[in-house]
Amino acid sequence: MLPIEKEDSRVATTKPLDELFTNVGQKFETDTVKHEGYRFDYPLRWLRDPSVTKAIGFRRMKFISEAIHGFPFTVGFEVRYYNKEKRMYEKFEQGKLLQVSLLVNLETTLQAFQEKINDIYIEYANQYNIDEGEYHLDIIYDRKNATVKINKIEDLGENVYISTKYNNLAWYRFMRMLNQPAAYPVHPDYYEVENPNGTYENIFDQDAIIVHASFSGAQNSFLCLANDFYEKPTKLYEPPSGSISDFQVWFTTDGRKRIIPLYHAFYLELSFIYNYYRTVKIYFFNTVEVLDLVAN
Repeated sequence: MLPIEKEDSRVATTKPLDELFTNVGQKFETDTVKHEGYRFDYPLRWLRDPSVTKAIGFRRMKFISEAIHGFPFTVGFEVRYYNKEKRMYEKFEQGKLLQVSLLVNLETTLQAFQEKINDIYIEYANQYNIDEGEYHLDIIYDRKNATVKINKIEDLGENVYISTKYNNLAWYRFMRMLNQPAAYPVHPDYYEVENPNGTYENIFDQDAIIVHASFSGAQNSFLCLANDFYEKPTKLYEPPSGSISDFQVWFTTDGRKRIIPLYHAFYLELSFIYNYYRTVKIYFFNTVEVLDLVAN
């Protein structure tokens, strides 16, 4: 990060140029972003300014999900049990509606989903005396490596059992929640997802995301955490040198493995400062004035 020096260039204005950089309305190739990050141009007006004491000030990083609150998730249960009154085996199918909330963090959402499914397994097993087989859902979220492992275990008994199928539309939404490439189902009302098991990578979790920028001189080009905000751009970085006219932004969970947000919009707000010493001095002066007014 740029140190504050007692030098200034009086050629340029002290008023910063605020710019917003976003992936909204722009086309970025996934393979390119994976290797190079999101590429943006510096403002020409700022680059061409004659001031020799320019700086880049960080203001805000904001992520917004396409899914705002949550979505319904329907599971089709099939239960085969022994009817003691009729002295015969019977079978029935029933749908269960769950609500997946996106108002809490991803880890809490996945844990709640797992618990709801397992509670229904237990409910049916107790109600219909299902004592054969093994039935439970395990979801393991590895935040550091940005993976989610799903393991649905339905070791069906020979005579009685509980089996499930997930609704196509519900699974499509679930995959998008996990930041997986997903095409809208041809038959959204059908229950055709029998095997959800697997390890899903590139999980985008705002609580785990680290933001990097090529202009940052910090280790691993660290810039900020997701949704960081500075009211005043006092976190300053060196301007580009030579013929460099653009910069790159990318996201990780461990500083190395890059994560591409497929269903999130991001907004990066930067202040391009022409005379960083005088500008920061003005900001600090205004801050002191506000504090004095509050104290009085």
